[in-house]
Amino acid sequence: MGPIQPAIEGTKLEADGPEVNQGLWEVGIYLGTDSFVYHIVAEASGGVIDYTIISKRQVGEYLRWVDGLFRPGQVPSETAGIHFRAARKLRELI
Repeated sequence: MGPIQPAIEGTKLEADGPEVNQGLWEVGIYLGTDSFVYHIVAEASGGVIDYTIISKRQVGEYLRWVDGLFRPGQVPSETAGIHFRAARKLRELI
């Protein structure tokens, strides 16, 4: 799997959609074995798995970024929601 190997061998923090390969979800936030937080989007088509690393951040940077998504008085978007849930689990782990 190459550059996403540390992510899928690490801890899944949050995922949306089906699992497209063992340990790899359609949309997933992972704490990699290299201590980076990965946001990966994957798709299986014709037996081939395509993926895009949307972001790879250090833990502290990721948590600060998620905190910056919060807007008082607003309901989080679906995109932000996955990050809020992932950050909550990440904070429990560390």
